[in-house]
This record gives sequence, structure tokens and C-alpha cells, in this order.
Amino acid sequence: MLYTQPELLALLIVTCGIVLQTWFGIGFGLVAAPLLFLINPAYVPGPVLILGTSLSVLVVSRLTLIKNQGELSWRRVTPAIIARLPGAWLGALLLVSIPAWSLSLLFGVT
Repeated sequence: MLYTQPELLALLIVTCGIVLQTWFGIGFGLVAAPLLFLINPAYVPGPVLILGTSLSVLVVSRLTLIKNQGELSWRRVTPAIIARLPGAWLGALLLVSIPAWSLSLLFGVT
């Protein structure tokens, strides 16, 4: 399967965002979303939300199972997991309702 140049660039952006998120705990959404929007507006918000959620689950499960074995306080993490669902839907709804020109302006300013 051959990829186009924009698809390879998107893959590189997502990989860099994942590395930042894994090393520093923040950066995937901050790096990936604006740059992916510049490549193709269809990459935002759906793919970014799916990849961000998957990345969070993988990092937490890795930390829980391998590194810290039981140091994760599920009582503290559960509210964040629960709040992510309606927050993601509201954020996606907001991004879809904003016109493309103002969304690109918003990403550029931020």
C-alpha cells in the first residue's frame, strides 16, 4: 500500500505527538490537532480524539502493569476518564459547528 506525501506527513506528525505525550505527559493534542488540520481538515476532530483516547489508555495500562504495579489510584483517575467522554463529544460538536475559515484562524492564533 502506497501512501501519499500528505498522509506520510500526517503519520510523522502523529508519531511526534505520541512521543511528546509519552515523554512529557502532554503534547499530542497540542501538536497533532493544529498541524493535521493544516494538512486536511478531515483529520480533526475524529481521528485526533480516537488516537488521543487510545494513547491515554495505553500509557495508563503500561504504567499500571509494568512500571508502578498498583501505584495508580483508580479513585483519582476515574473522574477524568468519565469526564473525557462528554468533553470529547462537546469539543467535537464545537469544532464541527465552527466554519472552517474561523477554525483555521483559531488554530493559527493559538
